[in-house]
Amino acid sequence: MSMGFLVEECIYVDDSEKGVEAGVNAEVPTFQLAPLNPNARSKDSNVVVINSLLDLKIWLSERCGQKNEYAYNW
Repeated sequence: MSMGFLVEECIYVDDSEKGVEAGVNAEVPTFQLAPLNPNARSKDSNVVVINSLLDLKIWLSERCGQKNEYAYNW
């Protein structure tokens, strides 16, 4: 299924182990919202564990910059 975006334009955010695994398998930057159960936290080095969506905003700002069309004004 295609939603009209290139893989390079995508990120994946989930809080479940299976969801995070899907993001890694899709080979897109993958973020896991820190689960309440620390044992459910991803150990995959390709996953960035974040505590809130504000952490994601910081990550995007650092990589996209304010002049990039993919930088969002949250």
